[in-house]
Amino acid sequence: MVTCALGRLPSVNPANGPVDVMVRPEILRLALATEAEGASASIRSRFFFGHDQLLDCILADGTLVRARTNAYSGFQPGDDVRISVRGAVLTFSPEATV
Repeated sequence: MVTCALGRLPSVNPANGPVDVMVRPEILRLALATEAEGASASIRSRFFFGHDQLLDCILADGTLVRARTNAYSGFQPGDDVRISVRGAVLTFSPEATV
């Protein structure tokens, strides 16, 4: 398990001490803030790719995360959402990402 701005998440490769966390955009789940639990965020922008879209979301602590959803998710820039993670994340030693 790893703790980050998105909460306490399962990790594919557990590590001890500080790590960088990589979350694939496809495993992020968004819901309107009034309808779900998860990390609070606001949608900053969206980019359409035909069959799906990429949403830039700003978490309450200022962290930027990108979520990939279907093209018709109904989310708009400015929407307040909750973000949860379905699946495990990857962790990397900070020295390994330089």
